[in-house]
Amino acid sequence: MSKANDIAEAIKARIETIRAANGYATDIGQTVHRGRRQLETPDTATLYEGEEDASKPRAVPYTATAIINFTIEACAHCDPDNPDIAGHILIADIQRAVFSDDNTLSGLLSETIQYAGRVIQPRIDGQSIVNVQVRLQATYTLTPATP
Repeated sequence: MSKANDIAEAIKARIETIRAANGYATDIGQTVHRGRRQLETPDTATLYEGEEDASKPRAVPYTATAIINFTIEACAHCDPDNPDIAGHILIADIQRAVFSDDNTLSGLLSETIQYAGRVIQPRIDGQSIVNVQVRLQATYTLTPATP
């Protein structure tokens, strides 16, 4: 595979730890997808990649610093009159899982993983499902000959 895939798998593994049995408030780690969007099933999460930016490659050895933008999206049941409460709980669980351990993902990253923002998705009034997104940036050394 590639280093970018290894980074995504390491983040996914952290999300999979989000279970009430592990001390979290939600069970979104029970089903974690990669690349899927528009979640509608409660207690699920997905990790998808955005654009990757790379610096001008250095000469020999041919390497560049690359930054991958990741989004973690999660979905859970909520009080239809106060969906943001469940949304904040989801965000807190995701942040704790991603940032509570080695923030270089066991040396896969050249810098610590960075928090890049979050959003609680707007939804139709009365709907009892809330979706959130947490954005991350992962910086690593890219060697195109050995991705």
